[in-house]
Amino acid sequence: MTIDAEFKKRVRQYQQESSSSTHSVHLNRVVTTAISGFYGRAKARRFEFFSDEPSEGGGENQAPRPLEYFLAGFAFCQQAQYVKYAALRDLDISSLKMDVKGYVDQRGILGMDDVAAGFRNIDYTVTIETAESPETITDLVTTVEAVCPAHAAIKGGTPLNRKLIVNGAVL
Repeated sequence: MTIDAEFKKRVRQYQQESSSSTHSVHLNRVVTTAISGFYGRAKARRFEFFSDEPSEGGGENQAPRPLEYFLAGFAFCQQAQYVKYAALRDLDISSLKMDVKGYVDQRGILGMDDVAAGFRNIDYTVTIETAESPETITDLVTTVEAVCPAHAAIKGGTPLNRKLIVNGAVL
């Protein structure tokens, strides 16, 4: 893992610009389209990616399943915060890895037995290789978990505001 001087400069500049901005809320947007069965395409900015379900779940196993992207988003969001705060604090981190596991009862997804459809729990392991002290890294972890939007959304719940359009009419 590399956190070089140029990266640190970009992070500090972004932080400075964000703190002086009157428009500090940034939009994150993904648009998805169903293609065939469970197989679908998502677009985010100029990027395109795909999702499917495994064969045993009725899909064709052509891409990661949606909940795997969800867990990856959780991990990537924290990873970004770890790297950002390591750069801002001039910490030396040689390796950062996250292993995230989410447990879902399939009966909930299938609407059976009054079982909730969400994750029963999410377990994650953060593995950091560093020359920094354990206290310094513990402080970094506390900061990351306090500022990571994905961590906050999962832990505290984020309001969902649905808009439904059917045949061009808003319902």
